[in-house]
Amino acid sequence: MGVVSDMVAGEKEKQTLETLLISPVARTEIVLGKFFALAQISLASSASALAGVVILYLSKNSVTAEIFKDGLGLSVTSTLVVLLTLIPAAAMFSAVMLAISTYAKNMRESQTYLTVASMLVLIPAMMTQVIGYLDVTNNLAIYAVPVLNSAAIIRAALLGKLSAAPVAVCIVVNLILAAIGLMIAIRLFKREQVLVRV
Repeated sequence: MGVVSDMVAGEKEKQTLETLLISPVARTEIVLGKFFALAQISLASSASALAGVVILYLSKNSVTAEIFKDGLGLSVTSTLVVLLTLIPAAAMFSAVMLAISTYAKNMRESQTYLTVASMLVLIPAMMTQVIGYLDVTNNLAIYAVPVLNSAAIIRAALLGKLSAAPVAVCIVVNLILAAIGLMIAIRLFKREQVLVRV
């Protein structure tokens, strides 16, 4: 969130956005460049969290023995599914956060909006804690809920209970939301008011 606040709202505040906008690069290309940079950071962050789980599993101490009593459950297939799930999720978050930063007039306002957005993300994220106790993972509607869908797929991959339909729904929903967020950011960026307020 700190990086995205500086990407557009920070440039408005520092008055460096004008220089960027008069460059011979199309505004759509500027947005796409910012989007792909942010998506790489988001994906690296997600991958490092997954690596942390693997390192925790490999530490083989008394605490982790209880947590991973059934093993880690990561195979080549499940690892690929996790990565295929993380890529659209990172794209979705990046596009939405970039649209928010583009809409805000300064970094402080951007951080306020991003904080509210992160609270909205926490609700489905907290639901992943109880999803294992409820028998709702067979319902495809669960996989249409952003954040909850990715967490449910990763959980299923770690438990070795993967199914193609939920993975497909999750990926499609996250890609659609990423496309919507990116289109909003591009549309906002094409307005001259992007320099002060969209």
